[in-house]
Amino acid sequence: MITSIPAYLKAQLAAGNRLPKRGGILLTIADKDKKHAAAIAEKLKALGYQLYATPGTAAFLDVALGISKVTKAAVIEKISCSEINLVINTRSDRKDDADARRIDRAALTHQIPVYSTIRSANAVCDALTLYCSGFQLEPVRLQDL
Repeated sequence: MITSIPAYLKAQLAAGNRLPKRGGILLTIADKDKKHAAAIAEKLKALGYQLYATPGTAAFLDVALGISKVTKAAVIEKISCSEINLVINTRSDRKDDADARRIDRAALTHQIPVYSTIRSANAVCDALTLYCSGFQLEPVRLQDL
């Protein structure tokens, strides 16, 4: 295992990001990033998360993953009702991506972590794998290193 994953997990928690050990995760992936979406979805599904995806992302992903397709309008409601506990929302190259901004704003309003790049999505998947495995987050004194 990469030694930076425990550090990344600790940094996310120290920054106040409430990483869920269970619940729902929204995937809304830009077309340019869709080739990476299946691997991320498979990791999250293996950890036991309920996966939600916007129509374009859901159409791309394998139906066997059990992903619930949700409209972009329904996403806001699911975030408000705490059915979605983490958001992976990569952006297209278009500067005017109002839907992505609305999703991000709703998530941040409800203190739900948002990851907006494939690199950060992969990192949080690895961190969640560690977190769900019962990894002990005990502090270490610098003098002991």
